[in-house]
Amino acid sequence: MVGGILPAAFSPLLFHNEMSLLLIFLMSTNILILPAYITGRRPNFVTRYRTAAASEARMAGAYTS
Repeated sequence: MVGGILPAAFSPLLFHNEMSLLLIFLMSTNILILPAYITGRRPNFVTRYRTAAASEARMAGAYTS
C-alpha cells in the first residue's frame, strides 16, 4: 500500500508531496511500529481482557468438575 503512495512523495505539487509523506508515516506507524510495541510491551489495556476471560474459563471448569 505504501508503494502506491511513494511516487506521489516525489511530486512537484506541494500538497501531494506533503500528504503522501503524512500517509506513508501514518501507515508505517500503524502497520509496523504499533503492533511491535503491543507485542513487546504487552500493555494492560490489551492483556486485562485475556486474563479475565482465562479466569472465567477456569472458574467455569471448576464448577463442572
